[in-house]
Amino acid sequence: MSNENKNPADNSEMALDDLLKFIEEASPEELAALADSAGSDLDGAAQYESEIDLTIRRWINKQIDGTELLRRLVSFDKWDVAIDDEELFRAIEEKRPSKWAVFEENGEKRLFVFTGSDAERAFTGDGGGSFTQAPGTHVFGSLDERFDFICINPYSDTAIGYGREHFAMLREMAEAVKIERKLKDLRAGEELDNSVWAEIKNYPNYILPVKTDAAGNWAGIPMAPDEKNRRLLPVFTAEDYFFVFQKDYFDSAPETDLRVVAPYKLNGTELFRQILKMENLDGVVFNCESGNPVAFAPQIAQVILNQAPAEKFVQIDYKEALMFANGFVAEAEYDSTIFCRFPAERINGETVDPEKLERICQILYGANWRHGNDDGSRYLVLRPEMHILTTAEEQSAPWRNVNLHDKNHHYWFFKISGANDVNRVQQADF
Repeated sequence: MSNENKNPADNSEMALDDLLKFIEEASPEELAALADSAGSDLDGAAQYESEIDLTIRRWINKQIDGTELLRRLVSFDKWDVAIDDEELFRAIEEKRPSKWAVFEENGEKRLFVFTGSDAERAFTGDGGGSFTQAPGTHVFGSLDERFDFICINPYSDTAIGYGREHFAMLREMAEAVKIERKLKDLRAGEELDNSVWAEIKNYPNYILPVKTDAAGNWAGIPMAPDEKNRRLLPVFTAEDYFFVFQKDYFDSAPETDLRVVAPYKLNGTELFRQILKMENLDGVVFNCESGNPVAFAPQIAQVILNQAPAEKFVQIDYKEALMFANGFVAEAEYDSTIFCRFPAERINGETVDPEKLERICQILYGANWRHGNDDGSRYLVLRPEMHILTTAEEQSAPWRNVNLHDKNHHYWFFKISGANDVNRVQQADF
């Protein structure tokens, strides 16, 4: 595999330059000083590298594992994503975000992203090209069927990449990092809107450590380590943080303790309701051994359950059509599906707020879609079938598994919040 296609899961050897030798021998303080100097340029040659580039080099040199690399890539907030020059101008003219470019190489559809200008120059040769900046949570959280491969710093000496088989893992890490930041905002006293409360409540991948005996029987939940011996419930947002806790627990447990600590995954509603049932609990600590834990009083569970508006997921399948002025109706060759997130109060039994459905159609087909176009034609929504997802269906998240490039099926995603907000969103943000 060439350098630009090198996959972090392989962790194969690469030739190291003098800088990498320095990184091997440097103390943490020296590395921090080097990272702080990123961006300096002497005689036109980059002498220092950014922290994210150093992270990639440390992975190449097997100083960190692939999971730590993945978390740091997702947490990096200033990725430059390659876009087509003409697309840049169209986006500016239409006052919308630029669409990412898809590069065809060896039969693969590739997304090219860069850590900075040095990597971009290695790619373009002359420092040209067009790029748009995006946070890692959005970049890696958006990986779907549009791409076969994401290439990081292609054709540079820090080139790595991930194939489609790793996209689900990358999306899950992106969701974890986003929820971790929201929990920190909550702890810091930031004012959160309803959608953020809902995301904290509905996050599907919280993890509790559960002890089981040799026979697999439940044997309790180990508490987070605490110098004051308080009963602090450890909760984790991702498996990498859980496994650190698991290892430390095994290292410190008595040899006679043969119980196994395993991850028990649950969604936010289940977690916070469980916390309310626990007695003699002094607190809840998210990611207690991450180096940056977030702690709350147990009462936070009730606050989140009360503050987060209940939501329902709705799937609407239909056939799109165009009726011409002479009355002829031409049905689209493809089927269409709309996924919506509705506040529960906007749903009465099996009936969804019709005003919100009308607003969705206006966004898709124009504000005057019912009255028609200038040429006398107008759009039609034929044979609509609406289904409110069950709890089990919500957990399977069917919207994540659709192929956005299926020519026989078009998909749309909407979030409805409050009385008047109807917003079309990308699949990754749904």
